[in-house]
Amino acid sequence: MLRPRSLLFALVAIVALAALYRHVERYDPARRDAQDAGAGGVRLVIEDARMAGTSGGRPDWRLRANRIVLRAEPGSDLDAFRQVELEGIREGELLEGGRKRAAFQADRAVYNQGVRQFTIRGDIRLVSARGDRIVADECLWSERDDYVRFPSGARGEYRGNRVRAPSLLYTPRQRRILCPLGAEGTFNGYVIRAAAIAWDVARGWVHCTGPVSGSRRNLDFQAASADLDLASRTLRTNKGVLHLRTESESEEPEALP
Repeated sequence: MLRPRSLLFALVAIVALAALYRHVERYDPARRDAQDAGAGGVRLVIEDARMAGTSGGRPDWRLRANRIVLRAEPGSDLDAFRQVELEGIREGELLEGGRKRAAFQADRAVYNQGVRQFTIRGDIRLVSARGDRIVADECLWSERDDYVRFPSGARGEYRGNRVRAPSLLYTPRQRRILCPLGAEGTFNGYVIRAAAIAWDVARGWVHCTGPVSGSRRNLDFQAASADLDLASRTLRTNKGVLHLRTESESEEPEALP
């Protein structure tokens, strides 16, 4: 996902551009102030804009947006902005060492300067270079936290293994998915429901805390906790109860769109 610290470099560039624009603007300043007050402090609007964040002279991310709005309190200087709004985010890329690490898109986003946090909403899709996929409708991302938070739920998938949760956290660098408020997932053919799921995508390890229930082909089980090693296809349960069925198989859920 985006790095808010990197965004500040891009915002500084926008602020500098807007400051220069103020010196050469040709429209009536009184009219400008009236427009700012009526629009809730709109000071700069850019249509069909490209934006990038850099650190150490290297790009961290870049994106294209249908519209970018920089807002400040009426009567204040532009560099005292309170938030930045982006609409129609597309062609987003996360970069590391000059290489694309992930692609992303979303309908809109707001960066709040006071709390240094992004609120991203609408058709959020993240696809990493390693094949991790996250789909959600809402995302919170703060520079004070390594995790990207999906408080309204999300779906994640990697190599046919997938999870769906009402609240999900994801760290792109460590490639870990946490579902602290319960989740349902499919891992190596096991359909698992648990009170909490921690999926270490990089290591191929899934830890489920209970109560845990699940099924695979003709096997049903319940347990206080369970660990699944995706590489060795080994399932270990604590205080497990197994039930063997003689017919019917559970139908696996469809893959993410």
